[in-house]
Amino acid sequence: MEAPAAAHPGGSHQFCNVTEVDAQLQISFGINPEVLTLSAPAAPAVSSEGSRKGPAHGSQADLPPVDMATALAPQREEAAVISLNRDATETTAKTLTRAVKTVEKALQKRSRTSGKGKRKGGAPAPGAASMTITIRLIQCGGAITADDVPSGAAMVDGARLELLVGDTIRGQWSVRRDRPTITALSLPEVALVGFPTICEVATVHTDRCGFVWAVAGLGGSVSNEIECSPTARCAGRVLSVTVTPYRGDCAGAAVTVECPHPVLRVAPEVLRPLDDRAAQFDRGEQRAANATLRVLSYNVQWGLGTLKGKGHANASERGAAATAGDEGNAAPLLAPHGGAVRCVAELPVPIETRHYRQHLLLREMLGWDADVACLQELTPPMHDSFLCPLLDIRGYGCVRSGELGVVWRRAAFDLECEASWVVSTLLDDPCNADVRAALDAATAHSQAYFRRLPHVGQAVKLKRVGHGADLIVVNVHLVMEKYAESFRALQLALILRRVQRWAGAAPAGTNGHGPPHVVVCGDFNTRGPDEQFTTHIEAVLELLRHGVVKADNPSFVLGRDVGRPKPAGHRHTMPGDGQTTHLGAGAAPQCVVKLGGDAWSPQCPNAATEATGTLCWDHACRCCSRFRDDFRQATCYACDRSGTPVPPLPDTVAAGMFCCQFDLSGVDTAVASFVDSPFSSRVDYETAAATGALGGGVDGATASAFRFDSARRALPQSHCGFAPGPEHKYSFFTVDFHPPSGTPRSDAWVELRDHIFFSSQSLRPVHCAAPPPIDDFKAQLPGLTWPSDHLAIVADFCEGAYGSID
Repeated sequence: MEAPAAAHPGGSHQFCNVTEVDAQLQISFGINPEVLTLSAPAAPAVSSEGSRKGPAHGSQADLPPVDMATALAPQREEAAVISLNRDATETTAKTLTRAVKTVEKALQKRSRTSGKGKRKGGAPAPGAASMTITIRLIQCGGAITADDVPSGAAMVDGARLELLVGDTIRGQWSVRRDRPTITALSLPEVALVGFPTICEVATVHTDRCGFVWAVAGLGGSVSNEIECSPTARCAGRVLSVTVTPYRGDCAGAAVTVECPHPVLRVAPEVLRPLDDRAAQFDRGEQRAANATLRVLSYNVQWGLGTLKGKGHANASERGAAATAGDEGNAAPLLAPHGGAVRCVAELPVPIETRHYRQHLLLREMLGWDADVACLQELTPPMHDSFLCPLLDIRGYGCVRSGELGVVWRRAAFDLECEASWVVSTLLDDPCNADVRAALDAATAHSQAYFRRLPHVGQAVKLKRVGHGADLIVVNVHLVMEKYAESFRALQLALILRRVQRWAGAAPAGTNGHGPPHVVVCGDFNTRGPDEQFTTHIEAVLELLRHGVVKADNPSFVLGRDVGRPKPAGHRHTMPGDGQTTHLGAGAAPQCVVKLGGDAWSPQCPNAATEATGTLCWDHACRCCSRFRDDFRQATCYACDRSGTPVPPLPDTVAAGMFCCQFDLSGVDTAVASFVDSPFSSRVDYETAAATGALGGGVDGATASAFRFDSARRALPQSHCGFAPGPEHKYSFFTVDFHPPSGTPRSDAWVELRDHIFFSSQSLRPVHCAAPPPIDDFKAQLPGLTWPSDHLAIVADFCEGAYGSID
């Protein structure tokens, strides 16, 4: 904003600068002392609408009389800057009244510091003249502004501010609003034929913008909206947008920006698997007639910044792209001018970045047509500048917290409230004293590991529009460390305990359809059970399905060394090196198990047990000491089937290990009245077992009265659209290769890290989306077809209790 210029009688080139920031008007103008210097008192000004007068002599105790001639003598000719900060919705009358007081206070200050005609104590000299000051706002047509007009609407370019002393105009200022200005403008690095592209624009002093999209070599504009979907004739040409900011009829300077790369056209066969998978789940055909809720959960993979080199490509594409010894520095094999892109190597940006993948993500999300979507690994640029504004235009609401985001269809739900928490800080909640004490008693590395985890839990309460119950959505991304299952369960328990109290304090639904439904979605980094075992499942799933994790869960054993620094002498052996690895002088031999199915997988770093000499407690059966089939179980398959009791761990192994029974019912009595929540109140196990309330399958002191079930596990295979092998009945897919790279594996790659759990007392799943055919995603995650290294999971629900699935 320019410095205010001093006014003079009749000065038509002096300005009152007006800036609006966050609905606040910043008004500033300068007064030259000569303007108000008079030789004699003037008659009181006549009151008129739209003007405001200062008090007459002696009418206001806090503003003593001022000798105007003395206070504003010519020898002090520097301008007095008058500045006000007022609400733009305030009436003009109130704003001008405040301006008069500000002017008077400036004059009082000059009177006290002028040193002339002043008595002790600051009283004016005898005979000093007191003047009445009036300020009024004149509109462009000459009319005085009405008192009740909001200042933001009245202070417009061309209006005139007049200052009167008595009934004489002593100063005039032309109102000058700050011009509408664009402060930032950008386009996505990549635009695709048939995909919407949106510009990110930041402005000040602006209430709207005009858009003109153009394509180099094509005449005229191709769109006049904030978004543009390039057509086939745009392929190979540069897309640009010119944005003009406006405030009312006042236009600011237009700014033009171009996409860094020409518009790309993706070959139809590349997108067909993505579209076909969603089409099989079309509402009009596959969705059951009574389904009222569709939920999507998707880890969309970090949209990384621009990277050097070509980035990820599968093996064949890497070979084609490499034109020199260093394939990372090879130039991209761009499609011919206007040609169709058929492989990652033809992209002008690395596949790891968001610039291409965000287009696929939007297309897939719109194809699923979900009512609610939970997203993980969101980055602010992908969400804030691309995904959220484009979804908003299409009738969706969005809220993001850190890497987590929840999207809902506004025609189905209104946002009632939302919250998020850093999970490790929830440990200090008073209701979590049980697990906090157990963690404090564990080794220092366990405490430090959990306390430094940055993961966030997100909860959103949605109010159903029209008929139906409200919905609480819990979105999580749990720690990925392979052996940290106990910490994943602890993270989820802390989140759900907090959500229970948060939901109890949230506004109650008013639609008369009972308590809200609850869905818990996200990347759990938990695979799920192998159906050949009859006992333990992973701690996260046991917590959700039974409401309690017992202290003897095998997950605590697996997690005993998570966060511990690697011991001196530890090394990862490579296949065929012909060496035996030890953990240091005098230490036991290292466990011989390879951690993975690849030839180069590292060797387990743990020491072998005395009973086996070759296997550690993570890989030896606790009953027979032989190799156990699943590292997540306590025993091998044979001992599990025979019902052999699992012996306790030796004290040397259990010492300092974090283990604790915890459940979902750690809640203060004050909020336990929210008994209709699926998380609610504590149930004494002995009483519940005697009455059959728990239905069997739970063995612990306490359990949650309500339980969650997995949408995929709850449905027959015919409702999930696929039939995996019998050993992995409920897995999402089982393949003999590493999906992102396509590298063959000697053992199966079983994938089920992402889950949708539902409150089984109020919802019933009716359909789950099947994975795509294996050949459609092998070595293409992420790639031209799929936007992430995860696949979206989708489920349809109807209202009504599902019951136990045991």
